[in-house]
Amino acid sequence: MSSIKLPNGEYTIRTLDGRVLAYPFIVKPDLGDIIIPPPPKPVYALPSTFQPERFSVSLVDPERRLYQISALVDDGGRLVEWIVSPQRWVLTFVPEQDAYLAQDESLGSGWAAPKEGKFGQVRYVDYPEPLCLTSVVH
Repeated sequence: MSSIKLPNGEYTIRTLDGRVLAYPFIVKPDLGDIIIPPPPKPVYALPSTFQPERFSVSLVDPERRLYQISALVDDGGRLVEWIVSPQRWVLTFVPEQDAYLAQDESLGSGWAAPKEGKFGQVRYVDYPEPLCLTSVVH
């Protein structure tokens, strides 16, 4: 594994088999105009025909390769976007797969997509899998 630093910017994230990470739908509950805080949005691995979500990636600690990726956090073993205390992720480049491993700060757990060809929520597990981050060109 490599310590290649990922530049700050907007990225789309895909699984190694080409599924895109995105929000499957937006629920607008009948609770009025504003919900504070907004409910968490689950992050799914969806078919490549779906529009990929743009995630903001910001380096916060170069020595430890710590990044904040939008407002993505672990919510009981599932990856969600949620406006709560930001979680920081260690991104490690895996050259053999031309992809990045996203792990928590302790390097104990990280992101994993459903099995190849399956569509579902990205999980937070003990054995993470690399994901492809692609810079969004404006």
